[in-house]
Amino acid sequence: LSTAGLTGVVSNSSVVNTVFAPTNAAFEDVANLDGILADINQLTDILTVHVVAGIAPNTPNAEYKTVNSNNHVLVIGDGVV
Repeated sequence: LSTAGLTGVVSNSSVVNTVFAPTNAAFEDVANLDGILADINQLTDILTVHVVAGIAPNTPNAEYKTVNSNNHVLVIGDGVV
């Protein structure tokens, strides 16, 4: 988050966000992690796909728009995002 300049987005106490954070093991499967970390635009796009403005309750099959301007939607079902 700090590399992409997004720390303020998730640490602002006046704004509530839900962050879907992957496990450390998920990063082990990323083929070009160093390249992504070096490309701030790509990193920002990837990270903002994992942030929902507001509180996203764990409701099966609910859809939430992420803060990413590409209008990705997260589908939550059976405890899996």
